[in-house]
Amino acid sequence: MKTLVLTTLLLLTSFSAYSKNEYTEPSFCEWLGNAATSVAQIRDNGVGEYDLIGKYLSEGKSYGEQSVVIPLIDRVYGVEKQLSPAKILFIEKQQCMLTLANYLP
Repeated sequence: MKTLVLTTLLLLTSFSAYSKNEYTEPSFCEWLGNAATSVAQIRDNGVGEYDLIGKYLSEGKSYGEQSVVIPLIDRVYGVEKQLSPAKILFIEKQQCMLTLANYLP
């Protein structure tokens, strides 16, 4: 339940900031796409999934960020393992934007 609340809060904050056009930082979907690209590049450099997760957890990030990044790492190493970093960027960003669009009133 905490994960759902934190993820929803992140999505709503990102969408709100994106719609105001005053936000200079990347939107949540851009951040997610960039994170996916980084994970794919790390994967292509030969770093193992569990090694990457262990290194990420040792950085002491917030639980909310961990609940987004760890499943992302799992997708990039699992379902998306045959895709290039550029394709993964496109897919993750588009899926995120579609998800946000489904929550609009």
